[in-house]
Amino acid sequence: MRKQGKRCLAILLLLGILAGGVTFRQPLLAVSAKAANLSASYFFTNGMIWKARGSKPSAKEPSPLATIPAEQGEEAPFLTPSPPAGVKTGKVQTKTLPLSAANTVTGGVHVSNKTGLSSPIQDLLEKGMPFSLKSTGQPQVLIVHTHATESYLQGDYGYYISSASTRSTDNTKNTVRVGQVLAEVLNKANIVTINDATQHDHPNYNGSYTRSRTTIEQYLEKYPTIQVVIDLHRDAIGGGENIKIKPTTTVNGKKAAQVMILAGAQTGSVENFPNWQENLRFCLQLQRQLETDYGNLARPLLFKACKYNFDVLPGSILVEVGTDANTLEEAEYAAELLGNALVQLLKPI
Repeated sequence: MRKQGKRCLAILLLLGILAGGVTFRQPLLAVSAKAANLSASYFFTNGMIWKARGSKPSAKEPSPLATIPAEQGEEAPFLTPSPPAGVKTGKVQTKTLPLSAANTVTGGVHVSNKTGLSSPIQDLLEKGMPFSLKSTGQPQVLIVHTHATESYLQGDYGYYISSASTRSTDNTKNTVRVGQVLAEVLNKANIVTINDATQHDHPNYNGSYTRSRTTIEQYLEKYPTIQVVIDLHRDAIGGGENIKIKPTTTVNGKKAAQVMILAGAQTGSVENFPNWQENLRFCLQLQRQLETDYGNLARPLLFKACKYNFDVLPGSILVEVGTDANTLEEAEYAAELLGNALVQLLKPI
């Protein structure tokens, strides 16, 4: 009877998973170095490997497999060259946001210093990177998405639909997909990288950073070899009534969304951030690499009084890739270029 009871319980659990009634709330931690090199068709989230739409099945896939469901409500549709009749739209204004907007330029690095602190940038630039990677075959970089559902326009025609959502729980359309492109570039360079697809902002936006911190700490406990944590976001910039700014540059003849690095400091109300200068050193080196390699791909580095989980590691960083007016393709290309710059900076010893 006891064996039959256990067997029945296992069947009920399996049926619950298949029906979507059982959800694993912890991020996948038992991922090997080989698993970190899975193709873009797979994402790590909620204790399972999820298969993206359109990918081919593998004999090694764990069961059950499912597609992450699309957001309920009016998700941003694929746009057509002409706005649909009877639908309220706004204007998308394409701009290359200039590095000259920075209020601090040191060693060729452009920084918007909002901290009120006298600039330590020159000294920190000269110190170089606060850490170095070694070839261990173990995960070294973790990509997380505190606001994973931030998404992009589905077309480049100079307008957006006012009622369309700027978020999507479909991980092939939001920042998780952009993170997967970044992870692929790093993994190809033998920098073992995990792209965690946990949607920390869904279904509740409030508390997103607390939840993403828990995810980060769990990965760091499982993989103490991780030295870099990248929290990948998507920005939003208004340009007036019914206008959205699309920060874009051209690299090798192809449009790329501009990226912005955010660095924090322990000042004002920000406390318990003792390693902020080491964190800033990493941000400055990446900013310099991006400016050197790709010019205006990078907006000025934003340096302000904040923490955003940067205190977990000296190699923690937040990067905004494009805005809600950029297309997914532009954001993906920006992630590829960002990955190239990181490879130059992080080359394992």
